[in-house]
Amino acid sequence: MGWGPAIGVADPVGSALNMFVQQRFHPIFAFLFGVSFALLLRSAAGRVARPRVLLLRRLLALFS
Repeated sequence: MGWGPAIGVADPVGSALNMFVQQRFHPIFAFLFGVSFALLLRSAAGRVARPRVLLLRRLLALFS
């Protein structure tokens, strides 16, 4: 690490592109992740007695 200019000052076009295009992926991904949970719970409600247990089991498998 040196005493050079900040990244946004050295490359303003690249920083703007990063902020408005590449960082836009995270909220979209989070929204779609939540929608998939809602769809899973809705479809599991007709098949199993406790759909939240099914969701919890899938989350544990996903994050383990």
